[in-house]
Amino acid sequence: MARITAFCSSPAYCNTYVVDDGEQALLFDAGSDAKAALSFLTRHNLRLEAAFLTHGHYDHIAGLADVDIKGRSFPIFIGADDERCLYDDKYSLAYSMFNEHKRFDVACLSLDDEDEIKLPHFFVKALATPYHTLGSMCFLLPTERMLFTGDSLFHLGIGRSDLPGAAGSLADSSLRKILALDDDLRFYPGHGSGAKLGEEKRLNPYLTALKVI
Repeated sequence: MARITAFCSSPAYCNTYVVDDGEQALLFDAGSDAKAALSFLTRHNLRLEAAFLTHGHYDHIAGLADVDIKGRSFPIFIGADDERCLYDDKYSLAYSMFNEHKRFDVACLSLDDEDEIKLPHFFVKALATPYHTLGSMCFLLPTERMLFTGDSLFHLGIGRSDLPGAAGSLADSSLRKILALDDDLRFYPGHGSGAKLGEEKRLNPYLTALKVI
């Protein structure tokens, strides 16, 4: 059974997650500062197989400066439509929200909807959920019964759709995709705590509204 460890850093209190099986690990979102997660990997002698970015907002990618270590041997994945966030601070919000003129010269692999990433120790399925950003992704680990939702789904809420690069008209279709997933999945959002998806379907007003339409 895989273990999950969460790290939360200021100023945006974005969650960075490490999933590991005792030998290999995955990282989800690089947070404002990924150093704590990388230190955890070192302390527990874990090898990082891959890193996944749920979307390209600065609070979720700022730690790329730490993750993109010299000579890294693992891939970093991001939704194809959010690659622009790596080099354009209009879309990453680095300047408008964090007063940082920042771009990342990081080689990432782009993902499209339904892409499957088969790694030696893990299997990850990418689900495109555009609206908070055009390239927002959820990442499903079916064997571990885990779903990483970034800012597409929060406990009792959802992400904003009024920021540069958002696609608010796609919110309903993206949330319906999450609604169709199994109730026994536990989801892990970009901010705050997660829950069982079945519980969220019953309590989250944005999801319950879609169920009656």
